[in-house]
Amino acid sequence: MAVFTIYAASRETIVDSFCRIGSLAGLEPTENAGRHFLSQLTGPWLLIIDNADDPTLNLRSLYPSGQAAHILVTTRNPDFRQEGTLGYLELGGLNEEDALLLLLTKADVPTPWDVPTRESASSITKALGYLALALIQAGNCIYRRICNLGEYLHLHSAARSTMQKKKSSMAHEFDESDIIEAVYSTFDVSLEFLLKRRTGRSQDASDLLKIFSFFHFERIPLQMFLRAFEARRKNLERPPSNGFASMLVDKILKRLEPPKLLPEFLRFEDKRQTNSELLSQSLSSSLSR
Repeated sequence: MAVFTIYAASRETIVDSFCRIGSLAGLEPTENAGRHFLSQLTGPWLLIIDNADDPTLNLRSLYPSGQAAHILVTTRNPDFRQEGTLGYLELGGLNEEDALLLLLTKADVPTPWDVPTRESASSITKALGYLALALIQAGNCIYRRICNLGEYLHLHSAARSTMQKKKSSMAHEFDESDIIEAVYSTFDVSLEFLLKRRTGRSQDASDLLKIFSFFHFERIPLQMFLRAFEARRKNLERPPSNGFASMLVDKILKRLEPPKLLPEFLRFEDKRQTNSELLSQSLSSSLSR
């Protein structure tokens, strides 16, 4: 069965998804081409509409006009439950024992687990709402010796407290704040660790994460960064102008220069060291060539 995905996080990602489908079909990489291709498919096939969280999204506008598609929608908006013709499945956290197993396995805590270990782990799993993504991140923090099992909740509570102070800037029209805080604050613990290490690689990794936060998570092209750096380098190497106005502009621009052109990782041919630093903290990067 053929499977296609529409990333519905924003209008831009929706258009990009249809463009990719059009390109894969050998057509023009346009939204209309992608929609046309899907409408012509026969036989059973699956369309996944992913991250359809925006309450203002017209979900049905994404449905293909043909009758052969099976459509699966992933969303955190409970109002979209009414769109399903075969019902819906609400995914929550793991059960207590599975959550404990996931956390301690990711933390590489050797078995058998004694009572104090299980109690500490149970407190963490409960605080994280038994959410798999948060538990994986927490387990990785413990495995990487950012903290031990008994210390993790203290670090997580501090990160979550900081996030709660910023809650007003993260307002949503439907309540998912508990999930956001539980998951995001586990990533904050790892990011804070990177920043405190003050090594070249950790600084590169944190710079990379800041840049990634402005992009969709899929296939961020490495060439985009390399072209930006190369263009900047050529601009700096151009001979100075003798004209007074041009010299004045050059001096103003020079004073406005940031401390460094781009993160250090862009100056090296091999980018795997920075990527490995992110992966070691479960802060996976998405660079692609």
